[in-house]
Amino acid sequence: MIKLSHITTMSAPLSMVLSPTLRANSVIAITRDGFGLADVLAQKLNALGHMAAVVDMLPPQCDVAILLDAFQPLASQAQAIAINFALFMQFKQIAPYFAETGGRLIAVQDTGGRFALTDTPEHAVWAAGISGLLKTAAQEWPKAHCKMVDLQRADQTVDRLADRLLEEVLQDDTALEVSLLADGRRMVLGVAENSTQRLLPTLSLLSLHDGDVMLVTGGARGVTATCLIALAQQVKLRFVLFGRTALPEETDQFEMAQTEAELQAALLLHYKEQNLKADYLPVDVLDEAALQKAVNGVRERWGPIAGVVHGAGVLADKLITQKTSEQFEMVFNTKVIGLNNLLSVTCKDALKALVLFSSVAGRFGNPGQCDYAMANEVLNKVAQNYQRQHPSCLVKSINWGPWESGMVNAQLKKLFAARGVALIPMAVGAQIFVDALRVSDRQVELVVGGTLTPDAASTLPQTTAYNFSIDQTSHPFLIDHVVKDIPVLPACMVLEWFV
Repeated sequence: MIKLSHITTMSAPLSMVLSPTLRANSVIAITRDGFGLADVLAQKLNALGHMAAVVDMLPPQCDVAILLDAFQPLASQAQAIAINFALFMQFKQIAPYFAETGGRLIAVQDTGGRFALTDTPEHAVWAAGISGLLKTAAQEWPKAHCKMVDLQRADQTVDRLADRLLEEVLQDDTALEVSLLADGRRMVLGVAENSTQRLLPTLSLLSLHDGDVMLVTGGARGVTATCLIALAQQVKLRFVLFGRTALPEETDQFEMAQTEAELQAALLLHYKEQNLKADYLPVDVLDEAALQKAVNGVRERWGPIAGVVHGAGVLADKLITQKTSEQFEMVFNTKVIGLNNLLSVTCKDALKALVLFSSVAGRFGNPGQCDYAMANEVLNKVAQNYQRQHPSCLVKSINWGPWESGMVNAQLKKLFAARGVALIPMAVGAQIFVDALRVSDRQVELVVGGTLTPDAASTLPQTTAYNFSIDQTSHPFLIDHVVKDIPVLPACMVLEWFV
């Protein structure tokens, strides 16, 4: 059975157990932010006896790396999107050392303190790829302790923000995604499994109607095409498929297609055989001017745009240490710049539906896919924000697990089977896609299928040894916990460390 889940948050107060891995005199590098937080945090850490410094680029080696690149006042979406690449380059700088030696890695973002589930600062959602990057790093660097913090600014002083963040640096905690709210609450993000196999009631009305025009990327073949055909069997839409390759004048049968153009042409033929209205336009969605011209032509022929499905995606799997900037941009831009352009050219249309094909790689991270995970996390957060700004539009960001077809080859199928990850049958996935477009549901960020996170029990050794030292500098409370002038470690702390 394919798991269906939704995003949820829960309260998670700190245990107040100081981290045993944060040694006295730790070397701590803090990248600059836009509010002066890095400087104040460094001062507080230095006052505790650590060696903290504010830097523009992380050094190749440090005990603790605190990234504040995404904690910025953002003037535009373009500036926010560029932060994702800057963060990737920061991670590449420390990747060899953290992969081999480990350390503490804390990345901070500014999406309102609730993972973009509620109001966020303007443009901030476009810089939200940091979470996917960190979750991928946590899997590629098992010796490292990674944490993403969504720090709510609100009307808090920089000193107060530094105190909240300092607690996260000093405390021992295994949470990967933490939010710190201005009212003092601490939350973590997770997924809650739906109680039934079917995502939505089957009798609920679809948000789209006969004759509505839908723009589609990535619909030339595979998963997206299968979903569109299933939707077309429910409602007679007019589909406009975007692709970068011109179609040949004559098409072969779908199963005989050899090139991308032939596959695209075969899909259109398949639509026409079912008496469905479809058009294919050879337009690169990364070219906003060309896309705008094409969409204007669609409006002249068929009328306003009613829906958008962004299913385009490419892969270039490499570990962070090996991934090139060109590979990153190819993967990341296809999804993020493509979505930005789609929303730009349809900003004056009253969209009824916006469906983004995200991935569990964004929700959980996945080794070798930091760029893909980052891009899909941006899609997730943009979807949340778009739904708030356009309440009459049904918005879904579907975090798909691996399908039986699409990008999953025979080798990947064996890998997923070994990790206990069930593949999504094509017919089941297509039905879930159709159900997600029913108006009875307003859950934006959905998870379909299992986690890509490796089974911890199969990857950890039977016993783990930790060697560390503490003193009154690293753990100042020991100053007041003294017997005959000798600092004494409370037994309850040792027990909590064991837990």
